[in-house]
Amino acid sequence: MYVSVDGTCSCDTVGPSNTVPCNPAVLGAPGICCADPGWPSSGSCQCNVIKCETGANAGDCDCTMYASGNLSTCSGTVCCTTANANGGSCLCANSGQCSAIGATTVGSCPPTATPCAQGQISVAACQ
Repeated sequence: MYVSVDGTCSCDTVGPSNTVPCNPAVLGAPGICCADPGWPSSGSCQCNVIKCETGANAGDCDCTMYASGNLSTCSGTVCCTTANANGGSCLCANSGQCSAIGATTVGSCPPTATPCAQGQISVAACQ
């Protein structure tokens, strides 16, 4: 297992398995673990701390592995999850529609609601 100072830990199929699982608890913060579809037989798995921060517009909030804020969750009139090849996002706003950005409507955005990147699956831990 590799643990970095930026709030991630990861495992891959090359090398020995570890006795301590890589998971958000090891990182000391809320987060998600995402793996290649063949995991644990092939590919890799990574856990990331998810942070939430206020957005550029009043009432906007976003939870991602790239955020630097210290909010524990996001809420608003409209909350959506979306993902691309680089990662997922859970965002809330005072107005708008999730379908306008090709996103899925959710009730709120705790960090664990953030989806994995497209092509990855969500797992509880990497080990």
